Amino acid sequence: MGEVTPAMEQIVVGTSDPITPRYPGKLCDPQTGNLVYNVRKMAVPWRTTSHDEQGELTYKTYKVAIVGTSNVPFWRRKDFKPVVNKAIDWGIQKYGKSHLTIVSGGAKGVDSIAEECCRERGIDFMAIKPEVEQWKDSFGKRGYRTRNTMIAKTVCKLYNFVQASTEEQGPKCKHCPGELHWRSGGCWTEETASQLGTTTIKVIVP
Repeated sequence: MGEVTPAMEQIVVGTSDPITPRYPGKLCDPQTGNLVYNVRKMAVPWRTTSHDEQGELTYKTYKVAIVGTSNVPFWRRKDFKPVVNKAIDWGIQKYGKSHLTIVSGGAKGVDSIAEECCRERGIDFMAIKPEVEQWKDSFGKRGYRTRNTMIAKTVCKLYNFVQASTEEQGPKCKHCPGELHWRSGGCWTEETASQLGTTTIKVIVP
């Protein structure tokens, strides 16, 4: 499981299937700004390396996932948005703004907050959505489980933002026994990413 960090100041912070939405479209030579069309090599799933016709490296992008609870009431967004932006800040500091892609699941709550933050800041964003609104796949169309697995396999780091529960309420997430927060599908994605060797961070938002 990922590191539990309830203190917000402690945050340290492609796939072949159809992915929407994606913007602003960063596949370009950082020197010239020209679009790169010849993508010849993907060294690992979370790093896209592009080469020109001479085989010279022209572009590299790193994917960082921001996932979490889909149940964020409007009045709670003000609590989640600053910490989501801190995760994005880490990605910018680590990889540079033009080489960072934020990946999420296209759902309500944390996913929509991540998308909103990326729009406001001009960060490349990728939403990997389910094709059917259920846990398992159906007739070849991916459900939530496959969507979450795709996210886990696509990124080099994953942040999972969840809502805190009180001592009186007790642990509420079946994926995380003993942890004081409400249930979130992001915890399943976090666990899957951790099993794949990806660094994961859980942020419990009070």
